Amino acid sequence: MQSKRIYFLIILCSLLFSSCQSATSVNPPTPTITLVLPKPTGTITTAPGASPTLSATLTPTLKSAEGWLAFIDNGHLTVQDLQSGQAAQVEGEYQQIVGWSPGGVYLLAVRNDGASIVVDAKGRILSELDDLPQPAFWAAMKDKSSSDDWLAIPKKDGALGLLSFPSLMTKVVFEPGSLGADGLASVRWGSNGEVILTPSLAQMQAKVSFEQGYFSWMLQNGPNVQNLSVGLNGGSASQDFHQTYFQVLDSVPGNSSSYELLGFLIENQCSSCQMDGLELVSLDAWSGKILPLGATLLDTLEAYAWNPAQPGLMALAEGGSRFTLENKRLALLDVPAGTLRYLTGKEQVVFEPSWSTDGLRLAFTTMAAREQASGSGLELEALLGGRVIAVYDMHTGATQTLTHPAKNEIDGWPRWSADGKMLLYARKRLADATTQVRQLDLASGDDRLVISLSGVPLACHRIGCGWDQMLAYTPGKSATTNTSLGQVLAPTATASVLTNMPRQGMTTYHNPAYGISFQYPASWELTEIPNFIQLTSQKARIIVGYRRATQQAQIQRTGVGAGDFVSAGSIRFLGQTLQRNLLVYEGKVKEVFYHSDSEFSVGDLVFTLGLDNYGSSHYEDADIPKDVQEEGDQILESFVLDP
Repeated sequence: MQSKRIYFLIILCSLLFSSCQSATSVNPPTPTITLVLPKPTGTITTAPGASPTLSATLTPTLKSAEGWLAFIDNGHLTVQDLQSGQAAQVEGEYQQIVGWSPGGVYLLAVRNDGASIVVDAKGRILSELDDLPQPAFWAAMKDKSSSDDWLAIPKKDGALGLLSFPSLMTKVVFEPGSLGADGLASVRWGSNGEVILTPSLAQMQAKVSFEQGYFSWMLQNGPNVQNLSVGLNGGSASQDFHQTYFQVLDSVPGNSSSYELLGFLIENQCSSCQMDGLELVSLDAWSGKILPLGATLLDTLEAYAWNPAQPGLMALAEGGSRFTLENKRLALLDVPAGTLRYLTGKEQVVFEPSWSTDGLRLAFTTMAAREQASGSGLELEALLGGRVIAVYDMHTGATQTLTHPAKNEIDGWPRWSADGKMLLYARKRLADATTQVRQLDLASGDDRLVISLSGVPLACHRIGCGWDQMLAYTPGKSATTNTSLGQVLAPTATASVLTNMPRQGMTTYHNPAYGISFQYPASWELTEIPNFIQLTSQKARIIVGYRRATQQAQIQRTGVGAGDFVSAGSIRFLGQTLQRNLLVYEGKVKEVFYHSDSEFSVGDLVFTLGLDNYGSSHYEDADIPKDVQEEGDQILESFVLDP
């Protein structure tokens, strides 16, 4: 719904076997047909298989974790087989590791020239992607007809493409212009395999146009973001000064038909709040309702981890403050249930939770809390010395310290082997500015050095170490990815947050004869008559008329009550933007008209939509509350067509 109070927009599409495309109708992909799609535009260069340089073979101990370790040392990217000890250096110089593919066999890194490079576990370059507006990233989407991994590629023309490995198939997700004229919209893959598209804060501030796709209606009229001036010479106060908007962190793993997002509701006049932790909220993508979860979290991947065995269960370092020395307690947050349970007290500070593959053990870093510590960056970093890695057992509730660093060493980056018998971790050594990668045998306690790297993360005391930019581990096992065949156009989150409404169960309606589906809350009652769907709540009624273009059926309503029409934004219905007009009489909303209550076509179907008052015996008393209007809009925006 578009209105004066909309400050952030979210698009979710679950991708499997086909692309999510911006068009006049929104069609969910089909599980039985593989679409032949055009190749993404832009430059995609497939490397001819550059040969890696073999470095000295490291001799492993009798027991070693399976899989591969990738690391950057002095700009050189190396992939090491942990079982054989053989390491291969990748051609070129690199600034950052992005990570291993969902299948665990391909590595993505960013070269010093900004190109996104894909290599295999033997260090061979498979693809070079240059001249991108933002780095490529792995798509947590698996096509069940193949074992390929998919790489998402943002383009300068605002398109989003996919490239598969090893078969190098291409698909188009969003057409040119969908990511904005600068191609810098925020795109990420959620935990359920859906792609989440949002305009970036910088795009909203600059009012970047979206020439195509779901945000094309924005044009040059982006949300009214504040542009404050400070100081004698003016200038931008901070990118944190803006109107309220919803920032996506991830989708909640579990039932992908419900599409629940996890994120932060960032309020206006918020200065540097993203650096100091934000209150976690959940957003129901169908109803648009935002619910606080009673926890505060730093916006970094090092602060939380999803349990692989129980969907929706998150381990987190709960607490505000940008400093990892204070106010961080280990907690378990069950997002679907809305429950929070602390595992550690305030006397400890924890970070970097990491689940074993069976979800029964939780590794994390911990040390004595240093509340309100002060000093230079070097002094604060030194206070982290002696930080250990511990493990919490979900069955027994017992906590055991696993590592024993010196006072000038900082442990972190716990990574479990596939069988849960080994733990890899990193150790930052302050004395000689080196980083060790070590391997711990949990049964025997054997703790050995795998590799020592020159250089260390700059500031572990602030936000986190950022280990994943220089280290990446994969057990070489295919990751289990929850996928969905549905496709959702998520309603817009607005500044009107309805926190007092209970979490409602959603019901799915499907009309196979006309290929129409939508979701609605249990508090609305559905009835059907020929060519009409009626949804009734205590205070309002939605009436949807539908017919085929060749069908002779009357779906146009007649008669309008007393009052004046007031323009009130728009909604998106099956890919079309429909204007909203309120019929207002004596300050009360009597009806909501969509598309002037006139017929409109979507493919071979014709629709009429309306929301009128219900439950008042006298016209003068009738008034449709704003929250009911918003709920009605969100029901209409959930409509999809069968493939």
